[in-house]
Amino acid sequence: MRALEREETGAAWRDWQEAKASLPQEPIMPSIEQKDCARCHKPPDYSGDWLMPVGGYEVPEDHPLKDRIRRARIDTDPGLALKSRKGTGFYKIPSLRGLWYRGLFGHDGSVSSLEDRFDPKRLDEDYVPTGWMGPGVEKRAAPASF
Repeated sequence: MRALEREETGAAWRDWQEAKASLPQEPIMPSIEQKDCARCHKPPDYSGDWLMPVGGYEVPEDHPLKDRIRRARIDTDPGLALKSRKGTGFYKIPSLRGLWYRGLFGHDGSVSSLEDRFDPKRLDEDYVPTGWMGPGVEKRAAPASF
């Protein structure tokens, strides 16, 4: 019985190696450097201990975390940062570590996989989001930046 199990395992391994060899050698998704992700998600932790203000929120001059607040504003739904229970007016830049096992990407959860996140079609107005769409939404472009 053991010899048969090893033989089947060996065949499965060879099949997997052949299938792997037939895949394109170029990466399917762009690297962090190609998409300029490292601008906010700094190596080696691929995180930024930064806060990004949303449109409509004016940062007070005496804010206690002023040294951690980016000047740039994030172009995502300000309601999630202003009208939620926390209502801080900021989004914190998340770590990219372990990103592959998380789901529903973006601040609004509109993209359900990394493949969809890097698909240029998601910027089209007739794009059907793979994640959360919101009530009554059937098609819409996903945000260009997260």
